[in-house]
Amino acid sequence: RRCVQETDQRRVHGDYQKMQVYRQAFFLAMIIHALFYNWTYLKIYLAVVGIYTLISFAVPNGKFNSIRRKIQISSWEDPFSPQICMKLTVDLTKFEEFVEKNKDKLENKITLTHACIKGTGNMLQTSPHSNGRIVFGKYVPNKEVNVTVLVDIAGKDIALNLLKKVDELYIDDIAAKINAKAKEIKKNNGDFTHKLRFFVPKFLFPSHVLSFFSYVLSYITINLGICREFLGFGGAIVTSVTNFNIHNSTGPLLYLSKSTLVVTVNAPYQSPIVKDDKIQIANVANIHFMFDHRFGDGADGPKLLRSFQQIFDRPEDFFRITAKNKPIEGKDK
Repeated sequence: RRCVQETDQRRVHGDYQKMQVYRQAFFLAMIIHALFYNWTYLKIYLAVVGIYTLISFAVPNGKFNSIRRKIQISSWEDPFSPQICMKLTVDLTKFEEFVEKNKDKLENKITLTHACIKGTGNMLQTSPHSNGRIVFGKYVPNKEVNVTVLVDIAGKDIALNLLKKVDELYIDDIAAKINAKAKEIKKNNGDFTHKLRFFVPKFLFPSHVLSFFSYVLSYITINLGICREFLGFGGAIVTSVTNFNIHNSTGPLLYLSKSTLVVTVNAPYQSPIVKDDKIQIANVANIHFMFDHRFGDGADGPKLLRSFQQIFDRPEDFFRITAKNKPIEGKDK
């Protein structure tokens, strides 16, 4: 039921990180040189970038170069990042039975995605060393367990819904927050923050300039902690493809987000499983995890997956209507 696949490209990524440091140091040296000596090197650099920009404008856009495509190009480079891929197939029987039994008490519609958001919060709470960011080459833990949920806008765009302190929320709390925000986003084609984030890529920059701008903005807001909520990224990202009837897909790590974990919720399907030494047909779902290798190793996988699995083993402990005043227990047992 559990499969942990580790993709280790440390040497390649290490070389890339070194190049990043040298590239950043070179650019900073040019700025310092321009400020205290002369502007020659900086002018040459900007001239080369300007020529590249003009060439990019000369290349026909075509029908596939949407604003979303521009952001995609500027967000990723060639695959090189160290990452751990994990897959967990969960039996939905207890969860679905609980929701059906208590549907009259629940004020909001409860979905598999809501449960997975809570499970993701459990993972970050269970493994504090995985909920953080790298600042000047050092690990800095996040103060809260925040999770970003991707919201599809009519298949044309994606908005971000940031949930704070997920470790302190019950699943029905999460459903209330997610449903209300998603309704607002879809009705208005994004909230104010989403439209503000899209203003720059829509009107100003080609993808290569946007890539540099995104890097600087991400470093300032997330790494340095200045106006962190502007980009809307938490320690983990949850994306759901249940509406597309996809059963096996894995979302990539996003450099811009600095999130250590990406959780992909796939559509449920019926499958034979073994229960009490008998083969039975049950509704199951494949949950895929993409984990940043810099924040943990494959040995962390079983512990993280157990903390996620308990949502479906003991759903009554994670709903406010049944847990009552019992504190939320997200830690691995």
